Amino acid sequence: MSKVKDLKIEGITPENLSRGLGELAKKAPKEFDKLLHQEAETIKSEAVQIAPIKTSALRKSARVDPVLMGYVVGFYTRYAAAVHEMGYGPATKGKTFNFRRGEPKYLEKPYRKRKKTMVKRFMEHMMKVSMGIVQRNI
Repeated sequence: MSKVKDLKIEGITPENLSRGLGELAKKAPKEFDKLLHQEAETIKSEAVQIAPIKTSALRKSARVDPVLMGYVVGFYTRYAAAVHEMGYGPATKGKTFNFRRGEPKYLEKPYRKRKKTMVKRFMEHMMKVSMGIVQRNI
């Protein structure tokens, strides 16, 4: 019966594998947070590009805020939700907004588009991080 201390697979030993896994365990939460922040910033940028323009106040109010388990992307004018959902609000004096520049659902559309491939991007990035750690420890 083979003993664990005799394990060798192309330069991988129990010691350097353990060291690499420990390093990955320390690095993974920071990498994951970095990826979440990048995703939130990308969604914000894409949302700003398609948000309706009347005075530019709506687009200028966009921001990414950290929360306990991630980030929140939002637009912070008193009429942002109304314009997002229905295309009108106090800034339009109750009239339907003209969407020649911009469109409703300006935050939802970029989120839905990115959500489809977000897990894949996260997995690919974490694999690259993992491989870099493993190669360094071999």
